[in-house]
Amino acid sequence: MTVSVPSMPRTAQVANAFDALAEVDSTNAELRRRCLGDDPFVRRLMAEAWKGNPQGEGNDPMGAKGVPMGVLAAQTQTGGHGRLGRAWADAPGESFVASFLAVLPRNVVFGPDAGWLTLAAGVAAVDALRGVLGDVDAQPLRDGVRLAVKWPNDVFVVGPAAGRKLGGILIESAELPKTGAERNACVALIVGIGLNLGIAADRLPTEQATSLQLDFGPLPAFDELRDRIGAALTHELRSQFASLASGTAEAVRTLHDRMTRDCWTLGRPVEVRLVDGSALRGEAESIGPDASLVVRDAAGECHVVHTGDVGVLAAGR
Repeated sequence: MTVSVPSMPRTAQVANAFDALAEVDSTNAELRRRCLGDDPFVRRLMAEAWKGNPQGEGNDPMGAKGVPMGVLAAQTQTGGHGRLGRAWADAPGESFVASFLAVLPRNVVFGPDAGWLTLAAGVAAVDALRGVLGDVDAQPLRDGVRLAVKWPNDVFVVGPAAGRKLGGILIESAELPKTGAERNACVALIVGIGLNLGIAADRLPTEQATSLQLDFGPLPAFDELRDRIGAALTHELRSQFASLASGTAEAVRTLHDRMTRDCWTLGRPVEVRLVDGSALRGEAESIGPDASLVVRDAAGECHVVHTGDVGVLAAGR
């Protein structure tokens, strides 16, 4: 089957840089490679970052332009993966596959509030999808169905009894080419997003997965839906990252409140598989001030989770 290059005019219009490929090993990996060389896609974003502040003076390398955002979309990936190295399967013509490159100050990506960037991407994805569904007058196909975030940033469709994964997000940082005033001031934040849009129920990758057309409708044709989602994601990611880049305590409080409202994980029994191979069971109690997940075990002891695979358990397990 011939795989075509995605056509996404809405997304290209709102992004500071846009490119599309028929096939790639990984859109995140491709953007990391482009950051290593003298690539015009990356150079365009760096130029946008320094407009209004060409000498990099003060603490605002963004100048007056906000957060530059580039988008690399693909019809399919041959080696896509998610957090903790798990494989991500997509279907050409049925999945949204793209990575977003934001140019951000180094102290935002590696500073004390850096953990919130991961959660902000999940909130942005849910907001983008809600906005698109509203724009096309799509409604839930069952009572009580809604979009939510599973900590830290998985996109879920949840109902009264259970939730299923609609998509995943992988965030990585990369160094930018260093020349002149740009040296060391900014880095690239790469946000890879994969969403199931039109995969039939009998071809979903796992029993815990879902696809947008199974839960909401009516939906436009795939190409239009993908483009609308790409444009909305560009806008919402830019907005969330700009808020955090402002460095204000209010920005973090606002995101903490949003995540607390929209996080499906909270108040539910969970099992956390930690990076050292151990497992933790308990109830997801709250989001910590550093974007961590606080889990209370059966003995009443609270554990702070910064990295791990969090599964929501059925009640009573």
